Amino acid sequence: MKILLHILGRVLITALFTFGGLHTSVGQEMVLLKGLPVQMHNPAHVSQVVILEAPKFAHRQYWILLKSEPSTAAQEAELKDSGILFGTRLSGQCQIASIPVSFPLPRLRELGFTGISPYKFTLKSDPQTLASFHRVAANVSLSFQVLPHIGVKEDYLKRKWNSGWGVLQSVWSGRLSKLLVSCTLTQLDSLSHCGWVQWIEPADGENVPFNGIASASARVNCVKVGGFGALAGLDGSGVTVAVGDGGMVEDHADLQSHQENLTYHKISSFGNHQDHVTGTVAGAGVLKAGKEGMAPKARVLNAQTSFVISNGVQLHNNEAVVLTNNSYGIALNCNRAGTYSATSAFIDDQLNTKTDLLHVFAAGNQGYQDCGTYPTGFRTIAEGYPVSKNVLTVGAVLSQDQFAWFSSSGPAKDGRVKPELVVDGNNLESTVPFDAYEEKGGTSMAAPVVTGMLALLVQRYRQLFNQQNPENALLKGLLCNSAEDLGLPNVDFNYGYGRMNARKARNIIENQWFKSGLLNSNSTSNLMLIAPANAKGLKVMLVWSDPAGAVGLDKALVNNLDLKVLNGAGQTFQPWVMNSTPQGVGFAAVRNKDTLNNIEQVTLNVVENESFTVSVSSDLLAGSGQKYWLVYQWEFPELVLTYPTNNQKVISGSALPIRWDLTNLNLSQLKLELSSDSGQNWNEVLNIVNPDLLYTEWNLPAASFQKSWFR
Repeated sequence: MKILLHILGRVLITALFTFGGLHTSVGQEMVLLKGLPVQMHNPAHVSQVVILEAPKFAHRQYWILLKSEPSTAAQEAELKDSGILFGTRLSGQCQIASIPVSFPLPRLRELGFTGISPYKFTLKSDPQTLASFHRVAANVSLSFQVLPHIGVKEDYLKRKWNSGWGVLQSVWSGRLSKLLVSCTLTQLDSLSHCGWVQWIEPADGENVPFNGIASASARVNCVKVGGFGALAGLDGSGVTVAVGDGGMVEDHADLQSHQENLTYHKISSFGNHQDHVTGTVAGAGVLKAGKEGMAPKARVLNAQTSFVISNGVQLHNNEAVVLTNNSYGIALNCNRAGTYSATSAFIDDQLNTKTDLLHVFAAGNQGYQDCGTYPTGFRTIAEGYPVSKNVLTVGAVLSQDQFAWFSSSGPAKDGRVKPELVVDGNNLESTVPFDAYEEKGGTSMAAPVVTGMLALLVQRYRQLFNQQNPENALLKGLLCNSAEDLGLPNVDFNYGYGRMNARKARNIIENQWFKSGLLNSNSTSNLMLIAPANAKGLKVMLVWSDPAGAVGLDKALVNNLDLKVLNGAGQTFQPWVMNSTPQGVGFAAVRNKDTLNNIEQVTLNVVENESFTVSVSSDLLAGSGQKYWLVYQWEFPELVLTYPTNNQKVISGSALPIRWDLTNLNLSQLKLELSSDSGQNWNEVLNIVNPDLLYTEWNLPAASFQKSWFR
């Protein structure tokens, strides 16, 4: 079959290049892209034969351009005026470009480009993946997802659709769109030769729910009440969240006033999953105060699974959606585990364009599986959704911060850290139809805890900054840099940056310990910090919303930024970097240059009045510049009782969870004291022998309604 011959030819030429069997004529350069040798031609002397090889569509042609130096302002202006559109970055120096057929190619040389090559069909798919379909009968249709080049409008494609390409089933619209196409292998071969096609891969598998109170574990209760250095409690008022899950949410008193269905259908296999997740995000606690969700006054829109992703721009523009919760994903296929797919690229492009929209994804519940040569549980993040660079991926812990055995772990296939954050996802009780409550467990239950907390942070940011929305990169930095470090020191592939601590995240906003910046190619920006009185530690995090990566590359990161912190003594502290090899995933992170992640963290000990220079530098960038956010946190000695707190309602005669934060203090024991007279007299009720656990329980005596104070 024709397509099989193309695949075998590509494998052969790759082998020849690996062993140095390919040579190029004088003045031409060979680059390796997606595992293939690509010959770059001098733009000033491109032969007619090469020009004819360039894919064409709608009066445009598609090329790979090579450039080793950033463009000048004059060059950028001319490129823009000429109608050239730059698409996905393929390497540090190579980028896909859509060029009008009337544009004189030799002019590219004068604009600083040293090489040019047609974007051929061999770069549009993974041959090993497609080869698995070659035994399928010629008349059998299969489902594939297709990424058009940036600039190709889906409406135009719909009008010009050729039946020889198969059946167009659905379209995810965006600056970078995604098409779902049903076609035979013959039609697939025709599709791969279309000029407008950038990438083809098998369609995502069926979305499944990730199943297996967290408010106190994640310290969200500290944000929802007064005190803790805040003037008023937060409840999510004015913030709109879209929940993609099983579809329609049915009647419950806790959701009636602020929940809307965007569909009146339910995916039967999800059961009441959507109801439970929605209650965790924003249940009002009308029937049971103790079952209140994270953001009880947030507005919630409910839809089926990826509808909130494929329609993310429309929901943002028309319904003011700034957050989505996605407690679903694709079943794990170890051969594709952690793969950056067409879905990943679509999501990253959307969030890089709509920077005040953030998608939260559950990491998945495949943490008990073995994937290839990795130790049990590692690289169990499924492909696609949670692997996207600009989303926040959430894993699960148990109620006392032990890692949940079911929670999927990284690394992503290219070595990036996933998940970035964990929170309690075990046996959470939330709303189910009709006016009932039910316990569920899984990363499905952890993700909405984070989404609800983000709604509270959005509310507080608006209060402080004239009703502006925070950017997605800033929100990620706020939660990840304030997280409670668990597991291996600093970042790791199980806990990410740690268990969410909402109280500390709010403190960062209250103190405005963050700053944005914009870097051009090969430039550096510095932030000067001085340690305040009593400070013992400093945590600095660099986060940016990265452009969509090219599918099929070994690395998803497009724009590489680097973080360093220098102290007054001349010492340099680099970010913590994990070893993503099967042999290295269990070792602690080391300080090194990070070239994979778009989130980096430096931690160090400090003394008061010590000065620091926080340095952010860039390599050659795609586009005219890259915005970034720096989030920092000073750590002081503190012991804070975080549960129970002001106006907390507890049930007499039950086991009362006691939680606290302990930072930079070496204590051998704690005492819990109780007062029944507004703090005039105190009685010891519990001796805590292991303060580092941050958790214990006390059996609350049976009594009639009364107010109590704890310390």
